[in-house]
Amino acid sequence: MEIEDKNITAFIGETAKKMPDKPAVTFESRSLTYSELMDRVERLADKLRMLGVQNQDIVAILLEQSLDLLVSILAVLTLGGIYVPIDLRNPPERVQSILKDANAKFLIRGKHATVESLELHESQVHVQSTPHNLAYIIYTSGSTGKPKGVMIEHRSVGNLIRAMAEKLDLHPGKKILVVSPPTFDIYLMETIVPLSHGMEIVIANDKQSQSPRGIRDLIVNDGIDMVQMTPSRWVWFLNDRNSSQCLNRLTDILIGGEPLRLSLLQRIKSSTEARIYNLYGPTEATVWTAIADVTDAACVTIGVPIANTSMCVMDPAGNLLEEEVGELHLSGIGLARGYWNDPELTKNSFIESHERRYFKTGDLAKKRKDGSFEVLGRTDEQVKIRGHRVELREVENVLIESNLVSAATVICFSERLIAFIVPDYPAREEQETLNDIFGFLKSKLPDYMIPSSIVILADIPITANGKTDKKALLTIVSKGK
Repeated sequence: MEIEDKNITAFIGETAKKMPDKPAVTFESRSLTYSELMDRVERLADKLRMLGVQNQDIVAILLEQSLDLLVSILAVLTLGGIYVPIDLRNPPERVQSILKDANAKFLIRGKHATVESLELHESQVHVQSTPHNLAYIIYTSGSTGKPKGVMIEHRSVGNLIRAMAEKLDLHPGKKILVVSPPTFDIYLMETIVPLSHGMEIVIANDKQSQSPRGIRDLIVNDGIDMVQMTPSRWVWFLNDRNSSQCLNRLTDILIGGEPLRLSLLQRIKSSTEARIYNLYGPTEATVWTAIADVTDAACVTIGVPIANTSMCVMDPAGNLLEEEVGELHLSGIGLARGYWNDPELTKNSFIESHERRYFKTGDLAKKRKDGSFEVLGRTDEQVKIRGHRVELREVENVLIESNLVSAATVICFSERLIAFIVPDYPAREEQETLNDIFGFLKSKLPDYMIPSSIVILADIPITANGKTDKKALLTIVSKGK
């Protein structure tokens, strides 16, 4: 696929010229056509320009899910600025920490998207030609406890816009639901990518996105065709007994951000005839780097790389592996420039090997004979129990296989395995359920792999990004619940 080097908003602008009167975005019963959307973007961009926002200035955005949020992001991008999304639910100290680390010059916040000029600092961004300009910096959790800012360029998002259209049916008039926050990069797959192809986006407000019923009502009442959620959020959604009924209205179901289990895939398939896609990609490689149509799959893979992207498996010495398990490495136009203000972490995570620049994902994977890739776990999720190596995902998979559990997460705490489960039959007596689960585990796993305790929950807690909230699980353990 030919690479198109241009500002992200140019893709949407071109669409607006072709279909100005077609609906572009709906939020809380208010809709904007493509021309109306771009008019609002231009007006805000003019305001930002008058306030002093220039090319490659960093603009932090602290807004709830809304039309103003989308317009603010597009306006900053139009000016060649760099947007930094910040979650409103963050503690004030974390917000200030991100603002300081990002060296933000402006902040957009409040119900009316008020723009504040912050204390100016010397710019640390090297301005290049527009396609190589930074588009955004997204802060993700760091292993040290300090969030790390991932720097993504315009040309990387442009490649995603074109590449996803080769894999998915993205056509004018089709509707996709927006449930992800902008601090989670899959937000781009729900907003900028579909808008670049003439689709209509329907934005769920914060209350709707946090309720299975809210999402279900939007799917039914707004005629949604495509929904993207993480596996954890799909489990959460389907655990609401009435939610599966609306899946037969969808044409496309996108699942990504976490490993997709075969049991969840089969559960979704039983309620819909939609095409089901498993997507893979870390933030450091611009949202999605691989995709697999798993609608009729007997096993779950992440498929093959999207255009202008390559994937390979290496051993610790950097040797390429074929059909053997090793660490998955990514290369191509989607790779981040690196981590903001952290050259050491950038050097360790983005390496030069085999005459290419690679990102080390930390995922264990193997390449199959058909050229697709299978992710088998994390290099950092292997723990030792009484001297034995244990893959946490293997224990989780066996729990799901019991058919007594609809969701399961296993953590290691003080050298003990602790399982958190959502029973598939909540009406059963709790001790009976636990006895049956322990009995099944003993028939499948060696003694050292059997959790020392199992905690029954109504739902596995999830983060704002829809992933399993392991910090919340650790809190439950530490409190002795």
